[in-house]
Amino acid sequence: MSMANLSFLNVLKLDNNQFTGQIPLDLRRLDRIKEFSVTNNRLTGQVPALKKGSVSVDSYAGNLGLCGYPLPLCEGSTKKARTGVIIGAALGSAAIVALVVGGGMMFVMRKVVRKKKEDPDENKWARSIKGTKKIKEG
Repeated sequence: MSMANLSFLNVLKLDNNQFTGQIPLDLRRLDRIKEFSVTNNRLTGQVPALKKGSVSVDSYAGNLGLCGYPLPLCEGSTKKARTGVIIGAALGSAAIVALVVGGGMMFVMRKVVRKKKEDPDENKWARSIKGTKKIKEG
């Protein structure tokens, strides 16, 4: 059973237990939590964003490895976010360039094809003398 399934939980105090590892991020699903504290343990990693209640910095005191609101941001989180934005911008730009180049090529090709259909032999003078007949030899 996960603690996140304890939907009626109002208070969760886990102080002074020497817990290690990360706080389960599933705890953010605890909608009714009003008081939460994990002081004086050995916890690390991202803290869950609890929906209700007032969870202050003091609720995490004594855990030097924790980060995320209301604590300072985790070191890798901003770099990962920037990397995603950079990759997204590069892919978006490449798609726009491909669309512009493809559209330009279609425009040029239409003109070339239309020109060839109008006068495949490029004999513009031949259009003016349509009614002439060839002289037969013999």
